[in-house]
Amino acid sequence: MGMNAERPEPKAPLRRVPADRLNRVVAAIFVQAGMSEPDAQTVAEALVWANLRDVPSHGVSRVERYLDFIRRGDLDPKAVPEIRSITHAAFVCQANRAAGPIAFTFAAREASRRCVQSGIAFGLIRGTTHTGAIGRYVDMLAADGRSGIAANAGPANMAYFGASAAGVSTSPFAMAVPGHACAPVLDFSTAAIAMGKLRGMADRQETLAPGLALDAHGQPTQNPAMAKTSMPLAGAVGSGLAFMFECLTSILAGEPIIAPVLAARTKGRHVQNAFILAIDVAQFRPLDDFKDDLREFMTQIELLPRQSGVATLLAPGERGARAATRNREAGIPLSDKTLKMLENLSGRAIDWSAGR
Repeated sequence: MGMNAERPEPKAPLRRVPADRLNRVVAAIFVQAGMSEPDAQTVAEALVWANLRDVPSHGVSRVERYLDFIRRGDLDPKAVPEIRSITHAAFVCQANRAAGPIAFTFAAREASRRCVQSGIAFGLIRGTTHTGAIGRYVDMLAADGRSGIAANAGPANMAYFGASAAGVSTSPFAMAVPGHACAPVLDFSTAAIAMGKLRGMADRQETLAPGLALDAHGQPTQNPAMAKTSMPLAGAVGSGLAFMFECLTSILAGEPIIAPVLAARTKGRHVQNAFILAIDVAQFRPLDDFKDDLREFMTQIELLPRQSGVATLLAPGERGARAATRNREAGIPLSDKTLKMLENLSGRAIDWSAGR
């Protein structure tokens, strides 16, 4: 994300689908897979949120993968997360193999509630699955008037700096602060390119820029279909962050993910761990005053002289917020392949124009 020029509209021909229609279709698929209607709605909303903000790599294209997790037993569609208090300001959310959006939403709401009394609240999420776009969960905190910080760790799929094999996870990191119009949200992967983006580029038969991925033999590749391991963002910076996120999530929660798999050289079940930190801004100063100062900060950033070719300077997450406004009005752009996949999983033909 970050403060840069707005991304252009996708060049490939895509079909625009009403967000509410897409939400209902995805939720119904998860109900068929055994989830309760509220849980299915939570997962659907998390995936559609990513599509709304033009992050299709973490959107509804993941539905088939989530169903595969259920079939393999990695994800329990009926799991109910549990809270274990450490102190009032610290807790562990035992996910019990719940879907990542369910566990993360549950923990975010718990952190938001607890920080009202203590000023801050820190929660570990233990034993969940793919969490989706984690910017959503800090965005939820910002809507409550909190500042939020979150990170997660998962299976080793990113090269450690200097290594030719996966040694850490493409761990995402997200932060958000409450604002007047919309919350600035920073959400990025510690990898030079996320695995979901690699799959999307392979589907579109695109070519990778140099230095983004390695093939199965640990050699650099520009063919996304051959890419098996992402390279770390900014070299040692990306792999160092991912290393620390494994320490502050998996190891701190007593459920190491990466070391056991690397030692055994076998692939275990899919599992992710995470943390979320909520800060109640109103405990430090009046919330409206914070928002006023933030607005002035953003205004001054927008007034900075621009480099050649840069049309607009954007706050973190502003591009995504603008995209969400546009896509709610015009519909979410989706490929025919994704729409056909959802129809196949639904077991029926779908009128994608309905529900607008």
